[in-house]
Amino acid sequence: TGCAHNGIMNIMEHYVELKGHMPQFVIGGLHLQNRTYTPTKEDDFMKEITEYMLKSKAVFYTCHCTGQVAFDILKKDLKDKIHYLCTGKEMNIY
Repeated sequence: TGCAHNGIMNIMEHYVELKGHMPQFVIGGLHLQNRTYTPTKEDDFMKEITEYMLKSKAVFYTCHCTGQVAFDILKKDLKDKIHYLCTGKEMNIY
């Protein structure tokens, strides 16, 4: 996704329109934290994203612009369905 400035739900819905199904994997920043917004567990926006991501059944590999706070919130519910990528981290794609 690169950085999900348009929203990860919008990007995934567009993928479904093009391919007819949800992706198995999503790799990219979710753009959930910046200088003017810090997410919380009680935040309706974060609840909506968490529910959507759980429903999708995809595995997410997020990057820097997701933000550590947002990642920690998502990780509590998504568990092994979300991972944090950072510089130097390697992954195999089969």
